[in-house]
Amino acid sequence: MPVIPSSAKSVGDETFHDIFFALLAQQLQKISTVILSTGNQINNADEFFSSSVKVLEYAAFQIASDLKAGIRLDSFEIYKIALQSEIPRTRSYDHELKTTEFAFEHALGRIFVHLHILLGESRIEPINSSSLENLSINPWWNPQSWLKFVSAWTPNIIPATMSDQIIASCIKTLRVERSNTSTLANNSLELARLALALKREAIGRECLVLAARHTLGYGWRKDTTFSELFDAIQFCSGHGVGNIADWLRRVAPFVDDVFDFSEREIRHIPGWYVKLLAKHVPERIVDEFEYHMKQQNWGILPNILENFVVQSDLNSVADTFFLKCLASHECIEAIAKRSETDTRFTRLLEEQKMYFGGEPMAPRDESSTPTERKPIEIEYSKFQPDNLNELYIELKDELKVYDADEFINSWISYWNDAGCGVELVSAFERFWDRHTEFPYLMRRALGRIFSLSHKLQGARKAYKWAVRDIRANNHWARWSGRLAEESLNKYGRIYSAEWQTLLTDTTVGEQIGVRENGWIIVPSCQLISYLLEAEQSDLACQITEIMVSSLEDEISHLPISPLHWQKVPVPIEQISARLLLLYYKWPDRYVRRRTSMQIAELLNNDMDFRPLYLEHLSAQKYETDISDLLSILTLTDQNLFSGEELSTAIKFPSILSRQILRELGYKSQNESTSKYFSALTAADYSDSSLITRSRDGIAPVYFSTINGLGRKLNYPLEKHLTAEWNLISARQPFLFFSPYDFSGDYFYRQDPIACSFSTNAETLLTSASLRTLAFASDAYELSTEQIALYAANLLPFSNLLGKLLPASKPKNWPKFDTFEKNEALPSKEDLDDMLYRLSSTDMVILCANGPVSREISGVNCDLSIYTVFVENEYFDDPKRLYLSASGAIKSDEISVYPLATNAFPNYLGRFEIDFLLRGLFQPEFSIGNGSRTIISENDSLSYISDDKCCAKWKYWADSWYPVFPKDIGPALGTYLETPRKVFDQLTQDLDGSSYMVANLTILDKRDYLREGNKTEIYALRLL
Repeated sequence: MPVIPSSAKSVGDETFHDIFFALLAQQLQKISTVILSTGNQINNADEFFSSSVKVLEYAAFQIASDLKAGIRLDSFEIYKIALQSEIPRTRSYDHELKTTEFAFEHALGRIFVHLHILLGESRIEPINSSSLENLSINPWWNPQSWLKFVSAWTPNIIPATMSDQIIASCIKTLRVERSNTSTLANNSLELARLALALKREAIGRECLVLAARHTLGYGWRKDTTFSELFDAIQFCSGHGVGNIADWLRRVAPFVDDVFDFSEREIRHIPGWYVKLLAKHVPERIVDEFEYHMKQQNWGILPNILENFVVQSDLNSVADTFFLKCLASHECIEAIAKRSETDTRFTRLLEEQKMYFGGEPMAPRDESSTPTERKPIEIEYSKFQPDNLNELYIELKDELKVYDADEFINSWISYWNDAGCGVELVSAFERFWDRHTEFPYLMRRALGRIFSLSHKLQGARKAYKWAVRDIRANNHWARWSGRLAEESLNKYGRIYSAEWQTLLTDTTVGEQIGVRENGWIIVPSCQLISYLLEAEQSDLACQITEIMVSSLEDEISHLPISPLHWQKVPVPIEQISARLLLLYYKWPDRYVRRRTSMQIAELLNNDMDFRPLYLEHLSAQKYETDISDLLSILTLTDQNLFSGEELSTAIKFPSILSRQILRELGYKSQNESTSKYFSALTAADYSDSSLITRSRDGIAPVYFSTINGLGRKLNYPLEKHLTAEWNLISARQPFLFFSPYDFSGDYFYRQDPIACSFSTNAETLLTSASLRTLAFASDAYELSTEQIALYAANLLPFSNLLGKLLPASKPKNWPKFDTFEKNEALPSKEDLDDMLYRLSSTDMVILCANGPVSREISGVNCDLSIYTVFVENEYFDDPKRLYLSASGAIKSDEISVYPLATNAFPNYLGRFEIDFLLRGLFQPEFSIGNGSRTIISENDSLSYISDDKCCAKWKYWADSWYPVFPKDIGPALGTYLETPRKVFDQLTQDLDGSSYMVANLTILDKRDYLREGNKTEIYALRLL
């Protein structure tokens, strides 16, 4: 029996190969029956290794049995058995599992070759081209890997037509593969090597041509080509010349695809492109936003919105309504910048800060630690201009300074201020003559000497210093930096009449090398900038056009996506309106709620917007998206559309869309619910790993309701929901949402987070839920009222909270400043002081829960408060009283009566879940006759008893961001308060004591702690 490793660790293809042939030898000595087991679940590398060894055991038994029986083996017998075993090819993201699968795949190729060598044609069928038909469906068949083994060991066993067919198929696959171009070039060379090893020269030559294109075209490490092209376009844009719109159209597809083929060091390119687009082709901003929303490219979408703010003139009615929805740090900063010169943006900024809770949370600081420079402690007066060489020696040999630019410039300024400017120029002239190669330490000073010479001696005498500066510092070279660009621009302006002479003098000569001046072969952005400053705009535009055309040629062989722009651009006056409608799908729950309000207001105020709303409604392909848009109409002042207009626009009606239309007062026909679900039977039901994945991060209430109804009806409704999900997910491309992709500028993937999202996955799942409810209603004749009850929480917002705006925080609510690295955390005494301040106002907080401090990599604090009545004075642990008040524990030893509790209404909408996370508090008392009503006001829910307000529930935002550490709550707070007079009236006749009891949760994420150190402090105060 061969030695089989106990785990998959360090298992390679040789391991599988050796195990098989050891088992085969054992079986040839004595046949031992092996039964093939199929359908094994694979979750990790060890499970796969165990299953694959069992496959090899069966293969050894089967092949040995056939050989002993004199049966001629199929040429691809080992691959047939692998397919028959049904061992899954998961291609998992688990690195160890993925590596073990590749090892098994390669081992099959080795085993195949060695079986042919050992057995020969008499015992194994020869290969024929028809074999490929069966192999194409085999997940373990890798034609290129297989061909690699065959060409190395047994090239004569494969027919020429089959090798041509396989290589041609590999080339076809390679042409559409999206990978680093260096990888593509290597893969092309590998194919060429295989073809030549099999003496297929014609097809090998085709592979070499493809390798050459990947190598000489837009290859790896040529990102700077694209960056320089954008530099050139930017320079033309800055001077108001060139066909910017056409250039942007031509590079647009590659902007989206560049990271599929190149390294990721030019992440600024998409944002650069968007900035230019917003300025020159603003009508295409809608196309870009729609495309990237569908692709969930969360890195570029904030740039699109920010640049819309930068270019917005607020001339369209929809502009202001759309800008009110923008909550990102970049957008709020852009609005603040605009407010410095336009008071209309000032009002807008104030409203934004009120709704989103002040300054938005800034992304984490990714700045690197500044380089420490060796201080140069030399008195400027120690070395006069005539002693320049001695100064150089002191810096270089004595102090061993590598970078002295700042000191030398200060030294020059010192002596120039002393009236020695001409002497400085003369000193540098002698220093230049003294050194064949001008010292690196002094090169950056040449530009300063030019300025002195130009000022004191004139442009003609200063010319030589311009040439020296450009040549010595390689200003024409790629990657030469911002100083080189500024210097070239300066010289272009000063010597605009002699620009050709200066260009020649600085690019021709013995010291000029192609490596340092690559723009001679491919024009660079420095040349464009120089020509523009020299007033040669036509020539600059011609060269930029050549750069664009060159890029098009360099990428023509790559499988670039088609241009995603619509055939007809959006009219300028419709840009913000269309963006507003598209923005309604932004995954942030709190932002979606804000957007619904603004769409409703725009519908009220702009008749031209209404047809766009209907058009957008008609484009929706999920039932929930349709219901979400229809729900906005419940926020408008009146019915703005006819029933026929809405019915025509709804392509996928549901029980919820029908319910909304009825609530709006539209008459609907008593149509059957059968059109709201698919005609499925139990035979259509099956498990789906995709729907299991789609549930991740979604509130269980959206599918647990279906499970509960299924148990009640004794029918597997969850299986019907899965089948509906599978069908409707095919209506349009569906991508899973990643919260870490969305919040990548704020949180790392290792950070434990919680989120406030309403995503496409939720939309798809709730749409399937609606269709399943319709099926249940039709099959079991459920009443409209019953179905409405089950569907209530699938609405985006409720009637009670739909229009509610944020209020201010409770008076004296604490706010911590940023905690320094070693600063002490809040203490019990600090919490006591907070309660003192909070209890010393004219409004009594009955319940409150909200943020006190928010720092991405710092200290995060939440404060939760309950006001309770206790029959006797309480001297025990504050924590125990708090847990009793919150319902976390029950105790018979103390009688605690909270004056307010958290409600869990079934009508709450999907965008309102964050209110529930903090607390939808309601009073546990009333005044007068005991009856109580709730009135929704502008920024509060008022609880009315005897025509008097006994309490108000409010909420506020605090630097809103939809992702937060998992151990604290979302970036908003809620509270219930009552007037002091009401509180005194309520407690004056009670025999006992009232306390305000609090919990301060502290999450310390300083020192780059992923989980954070969580502590909790409790305190109470007698009222």
